[in-house]
Amino acid sequence: MYHNRPLAWLKSAAIVSTTGLSVLLLWRLSLSEWLGRPLLHTYLQLVLILLACGAGILALIHFYYYDKRGFLLLLGLGLLGTALLDAHQLLVSLDDFNLKPELRLSQAAGHWQASRLHFGVMLLLSWLVCHYESRSLRPIHGLLWLSYPMMAALTWLLFNADVDISDSGFAAMLMQPGELSILGLLGLSLLGYLYLTQKPDHRVVFWLSLSILANLISQLIMLLHPRGMTAGLGAAQLLIGVSYLLICCGLLLDMQHRFKQAHTGKLRQESIITSAPDGIVTLDDQGIITACNSAAEQIFGYAAAEITGNNLTLLLPAGLPPAPGQAQARLDCEVEARHKDGSMFPLQLAMAETGDVSAPGFVATVKNISQRKARELQLVRTAERLTQATRAGAIGLWDYDLARDALTWDEQMYSIYRLTREQYPNAHKAWLAAVHPHDLAEAQSMLAEAVTGTGYCISEYRIIWPDGAVRFIRAVGTVIYDEAARAERIVGVNWDITEHNQIMLALERARQEADAANAAKSAFLATMSHEIRTPMNGVISMAEILAHSPLLPQQSDLAQTIEQSAKTLLTLIDDILDFSKIEAGQLEIALMPTAVEDLVESLCDSLATVAAAKNVRLNLFISPQIPSRILVDDVRLRQILYNLLGNAIKFCANMPDRDSQVWLRVELSAPPQLQLNFTVTDNGIGMRQQTLNKLFTPFTQADAATTRSFGGTGLGLAICKRLVHLLHGQIDVDSTLGQGSSFRVGLPFNLAAEQPSEPLPNITELTCILLNSLDYESKDLCAYLEHAGAKVRLFADMDRATSAVTLLRGTVVIIHGQEYLPPLPTEPACTQAEIHYLFIGAATETGDDQGAAVAPKGQALRRRSLLNAVAKAAGLATVQPHKPKVRVPAEVPSNAAAQAQGRLILVAEDDEINRKVILQQFALLGYAGEVAANGLQALELWRQQQFSLVITDLHMPEMDGYALARAIRQEEPHGQHIPILALTANALRGEASRAMAAGMDSYLTKPLPLARLRTALEKWLPQAVTLAAVTLEPEPQSRPKEAVLDVAVLQKLVGDDDAIVQGFLQDYYDALQQHMARLSAKPSAGMQELAFTAHRLKSSSRSVGALIMADSCEQLEQAAKWGNPQEVVTALRQLEENRLKLEAELLPRLNRQKEMTVHGYTHH
Repeated sequence: MYHNRPLAWLKSAAIVSTTGLSVLLLWRLSLSEWLGRPLLHTYLQLVLILLACGAGILALIHFYYYDKRGFLLLLGLGLLGTALLDAHQLLVSLDDFNLKPELRLSQAAGHWQASRLHFGVMLLLSWLVCHYESRSLRPIHGLLWLSYPMMAALTWLLFNADVDISDSGFAAMLMQPGELSILGLLGLSLLGYLYLTQKPDHRVVFWLSLSILANLISQLIMLLHPRGMTAGLGAAQLLIGVSYLLICCGLLLDMQHRFKQAHTGKLRQESIITSAPDGIVTLDDQGIITACNSAAEQIFGYAAAEITGNNLTLLLPAGLPPAPGQAQARLDCEVEARHKDGSMFPLQLAMAETGDVSAPGFVATVKNISQRKARELQLVRTAERLTQATRAGAIGLWDYDLARDALTWDEQMYSIYRLTREQYPNAHKAWLAAVHPHDLAEAQSMLAEAVTGTGYCISEYRIIWPDGAVRFIRAVGTVIYDEAARAERIVGVNWDITEHNQIMLALERARQEADAANAAKSAFLATMSHEIRTPMNGVISMAEILAHSPLLPQQSDLAQTIEQSAKTLLTLIDDILDFSKIEAGQLEIALMPTAVEDLVESLCDSLATVAAAKNVRLNLFISPQIPSRILVDDVRLRQILYNLLGNAIKFCANMPDRDSQVWLRVELSAPPQLQLNFTVTDNGIGMRQQTLNKLFTPFTQADAATTRSFGGTGLGLAICKRLVHLLHGQIDVDSTLGQGSSFRVGLPFNLAAEQPSEPLPNITELTCILLNSLDYESKDLCAYLEHAGAKVRLFADMDRATSAVTLLRGTVVIIHGQEYLPPLPTEPACTQAEIHYLFIGAATETGDDQGAAVAPKGQALRRRSLLNAVAKAAGLATVQPHKPKVRVPAEVPSNAAAQAQGRLILVAEDDEINRKVILQQFALLGYAGEVAANGLQALELWRQQQFSLVITDLHMPEMDGYALARAIRQEEPHGQHIPILALTANALRGEASRAMAAGMDSYLTKPLPLARLRTALEKWLPQAVTLAAVTLEPEPQSRPKEAVLDVAVLQKLVGDDDAIVQGFLQDYYDALQQHMARLSAKPSAGMQELAFTAHRLKSSSRSVGALIMADSCEQLEQAAKWGNPQEVVTALRQLEENRLKLEAELLPRLNRQKEMTVHGYTHH
C-alpha cells in the first residue's frame, strides 16, 4: 500500500517540511514587503485561478479515463467552481473591467470568504462521497450529490450580496464566524481524508490531505495575523496556490501509476490470450475483430491478419443470439461457425464486455466442439439402441423412491412378473407378493446394503407366477443421491434368467463330462506308456536278433523291414504318448547336474550313422566356455535336440544338387544372462512363410506331399515347443524355401554345485597352423585350440603355411583337410621348428613317414578328440580315460561292530530274494545290515537299535515305506537326522517326489548295481572300511536287452561267484512257486492283493535277471490297480506262459549245481 511505503512517507515529510518553511517565509513577507501592494495580490489571485482550473481539469480527466470514483468528479467540479468564483471576484475588483463600480475593497473581502466557503464545503462533500461510495451506501451518496448544487447556489447568493464589511460591528458579527466555519470545514475534511489514507489505493487522497492542510494553514494565517485578515491575504494566497499544486501533483502521480498498471495488465492479458489453450477473439463495440490468438487461428483456419478488421459474421455467418452490446453484456451459447475451407462446425462461444470505457469492446472465448457433439450424438444413439434393446430383451425398469417408500414399475416389469396394473396398482405390494418367501429377506437386505454402503445392488432371486411356476430373476440397481449426499432413489432393471440358468447348468454338466472324458483319456495314455512300449521293444529286439542270425538274402530283407517299421511305429507311439502327457499336465521336469558337452556329443554319435546313411554331413561346435556341469533336465534336452537334428537330417537327405549338411552349435549368451543357445541349421528343402506360421501346431506338417515323402505325425516340433516352454526357454525358426532352415532354442540354466575339471592334454607349448578346409569349420577349431592354450595361426593354403614355419621354433602341428593328403610337402631346410602334420577328414589312418596322426572323422568332431589327436601328433602323452574302481572289503564287520562304529544299516524289504540280494551286496562292499519284512518290523528295529542309515522299499504290507519314513521323522530326537533312502522298482518321477515329501533323503531304483549302491553308501555313510584294491568294471550305460533269464543281472548285484549265484536262483525258484501257487489258487482274489503279490514277484524277478517275468508281473500289477478283470485274466495267462519259459532255462541250471556249497554258503 502507498501509505505503508517508507519512501512515500519520506516524500510526504519533505513536502510538509517544505510547506512549513514556506509558511514561515510567507508569514515574514506578509509582515513586511507585501503589505499594501494590491498589484501583487491581483497577480497572485490570477495564478490561483489558473491553478484551480488546472487541478479541476486534471481531476475530471482522471475521473473520465482512469478512476470512476465520484469524489473525483465532485472534486473537479468544485475546483472549477472555486476558480470561477475567484475569477469573478478578480474581475469585479479590477478597475480596468469596472463590472461593479460601486464595489468597495471591503466588499471584495466578502467575495473571497464566499469562495473559501465553497471550497471547504466541496472538500467535505467530496470526502463524504468517497467514504460512502466505498461502502456502497447509494441513498446517502445520492443526497450528497444533491447537496452540492444547493451549496453552490448559496455560495453564489452570498457572493452577489454586495455586503459591506467596513462596519466593524458587522465584521465582528459576520466575518469572524465565517472564517471559523471555513476553518471547521477544512479541519473536518482533513480528518476525513487522513482516515481514508489508511485504506489501500488512495494515493490521490494522501495528496489531497496535504492540500487541505495547506488551505487550513492559510486560513489560520488570515485569522491570526496581527494586522488583520486583509494583511494576511497575501500569505494565504501563496499557501492556497501550494495546495492546488499538491492536488495536481497527486492526480498526476496517480494517473501515471494507473497508466503503468493498465499497460502492464494489457501486456499480461495479451500474454494470457496468446498462450490460452482455447481460442480468444477480441471485438470492438461494432463487432469488428481486433485481434485473435493462435488457438483461434487453428480453429477457424485463418491467419490473424486475414480476419483482423473483418466483421464477426465472417466467422459466424448466422450472427449472435443476440448481437453483442445490444441485449446483454455476457453471452454463453453454442453457434455454427464457418471454417476457412467453407465447412461448418459447432462452436462453443463465451463473450463478455472488456470493461474498458476508453475503448469499449468484447472478448470472446471460442472452442471447437465437433468431437464433443459427435460423442453426444453417439451417446444419444447408444441410448436409443439401449432403449430398443431393453424392449427387445424383455428388460423391466423400476424406480424406488426412498422418501415416499413408493415403487414404480413400467409395463415390462408387470409382464415379467405376470401381473397387471389393475390387480396391483401398488408396485411395492406386487413385488412383495411375487418374490419367493425364501428369497425375500435376502433381496431386501441387498437393497438396504446398497442404500447404506455400496451404492448399487446386484441380486438374483426367485419369483412365483400366478400359475405357480417358479422363475429366476436378476435385479440390478443404482442409488441416486441428492445434493446433500443422501440416498434419494434407487433405479434399476429386472430380467428373467430362467432359461439362461438352465442353459448354463446344461453347459456345465457337458463341460464336466468332457473334462472327465479328456482327463480319463490323458491319464490312461500317460499311465499306459510303459505297457504300450513294452511289446514294441520285444518286436524290435526279436527283429534285431533275427537279422543277425543265418538267413537267406530275401529273409534278411524281410527282417530289416520288420525292424525299421517297428522302430518307426515306436517313434510315433512315443510322440503321441509324450504329447498326451504334456497335455494332461503329467510331464514333470527334473533338473539334474548334467554335462552338456557329453550329452550333445553322445547324441551326435547316435545320429552319425543315420546321417551317413542319408549322405548328410553332421557338424558340431560346443563352446569351450560352457560350464562342465549345469542343472537341466537331460532327458528332455536330449529329446528336444534329437527331434530338431532328426528333422534336419531328414529334410536335407540325399539332395543331388548340393552337399547336404547339418550344423549344431551350442553357445553361451553374453553375461550376465545364464542361457544356453542351441542352433540347428540345415541346407535342405526349407519352408514357405505360411508353413512357418503353423509349424508348431500339433499334427501339422508343411503339406500333404511332405507327409507322403518324409512321414511322421507332425507332433515332434509341437512337443519340442512345449518342452522348451516347460524349461522356461524359447524356440524360433527362420527358413527359406529351397535353401534350408535354422532352429534356435534358448534355455536358461543354473550352475551345478560341483564343477569337476576334466583331464585334457597339455598343448600350451604347441603352435598350431590351421589350413582352411571344407572338412571342418576353421573358426571352431581355433576356438577349441586357443581355449586349450595353444598358439593358433590360420593360413589359406599349405605353401603359405610352410613358408611361415621357417620363422617359428619349437613344436609345430600343421592341421589340414583332405585337400592336402599325402604326399605332403617336404620339411623346409632352414626351419628350427619340429613339424608334425595332422589330417582331419573321412580317412581313418594315414601312416606316412612324417608323423601324421590319426584324427577322428570330420563328422561331429569332438573337442576332446581334436585335442588328443593334436597331442598325439606332437608326440605328447595321450590322456587315458578315467576308469572308476569299486573295491571289495578285506572282511565284513559284525552287526555289533558296525553299530559301535556308526555304520549299521537297516533295510525294509518285503521280498525275501531282494533281502538276500542286498545283504550279499553289503557283504561285498564291506557293510553290515539288519533286514525287516515290512515297515512295522523296521520301525520296531529302529526303536531298539542304533542305525546310521535306513533303506526302505516303498510298497510293503502292514506299513509301506512312506509311512515308515514319516514315523521315523516324527520320533527321531530333535537335532538328529538319520538318512532314509527309497529303494523301489517303480522308476517314475512322481514316486521320487512323493518319497522326498514323506521325509526321505534319496531315491534308488531296482535293480541296483554294486557301483551305484556303493556310491550311495559312501555318500550317506562317509566312514569307509579298509578296502582291498579289487577293481570292478563300471556298469554299462544302457540296460541289457530283455530275455527269459539274464544271470549277468544277478552277477552284477552279488558278484560272479557261481555258488552264491546258484543259491539266489534256488531261493528265487522256491519263492516263484509260492507266488504262482497263490496267484493260481485265487485268480478272483481282491485286486489289491493281486497287485501286491505281483509287485513282490516283479521285484525279485528283476533282481535275479528274470526280466520277462518282471515285465509280466508289472502288467498284472497295473491291471489289478486299474481294477480291470479282463486285463487281469490276460495278464495271468501271459504270466503263466512266461513262467514255463523261465523254468525251461532255470531248472537245468539248478539241477547241475544242486547240493553245491561254496565259500561257506550252503543252499538247503
